[in-house]
Amino acid sequence: AGLTTRDAIAKATGVAADDFEASYREKLSTIAAGLGEATEAAPSAETRELLEDAVTAVRRKKTGEAIEMLGEALDREAPQPQVLELLGKIRLLDGDATAAAELFALGREKFPHDGKWLKLHAAALLKVGDGPELPPLLERVAATDADDALAAKKLAELAAGERDQE
Repeated sequence: AGLTTRDAIAKATGVAADDFEASYREKLSTIAAGLGEATEAAPSAETRELLEDAVTAVRRKKTGEAIEMLGEALDREAPQPQVLELLGKIRLLDGDATAAAELFALGREKFPHDGKWLKLHAAALLKVGDGPELPPLLERVAATDADDALAAKKLAELAAGERDQE
């Protein structure tokens, strides 16, 4: 007790505070570099046109046409996030929650630092029904977004259902 921060760092780590800080900053820089871009890159003009065409098709009640054009444009190895998201949402709109869940799972895999994919995946799985991967996914949503009342409510319902079965 009574140590300065610099002295406490030196005592706890056995390293001078300046050396500790330099090492720590280097480690953070390495981690940050591995995270990639902080924001989604704006889609190209071609992709924007594709997205607009797909939205127009949906407005004309031609979801199959929108699904086809987005599906053809989707590169599963390096997906454009806007194309992937819109395709998944249209699949949900079209009633194919299983396909939407698969697309949103791909989004989670390819863009692991963007929390929207976790929420979209959970929402699609809720529409699919109660599967073994749903509770842990809802727990992650609830843990990362305290304002998401739906995830907390569904977790409570699942827990109550398990108690009723016992």
